[in-house]
Amino acid sequence: MNGRAASGAAMIVGTSVTIQVSGSLAIGLFDRLGATGVSAMRFALAAVFLLVGVRPTLRRRARATWQAIVLYGVSLAGAALAPHEGPPTRSGVQGLHPTTSE
Repeated sequence: MNGRAASGAAMIVGTSVTIQVSGSLAIGLFDRLGATGVSAMRFALAAVFLLVGVRPTLRRRARATWQAIVLYGVSLAGAALAPHEGPPTRSGVQGLHPTTSE
């Protein structure tokens, strides 16, 4: 694996780890901010940490690379929101929100 591929793989792993850790730390914020607000905050913080820690070049990326980056980001956002934004169940509880009770 060359340096660029290793760097890209490290960014993907770093993003995934950051999302999981921030999700566990933000569990108490769901009632105040909602799933969308908490997810937006988590993704923004992850982006800041990666930009500061990795400092990737942003200007010399090909269009196909940006498309892959955007697609990856959208898929992560969907995966982060899906358990919390599901349709109401028979009991009226929406999604799989960890702090709700039946």
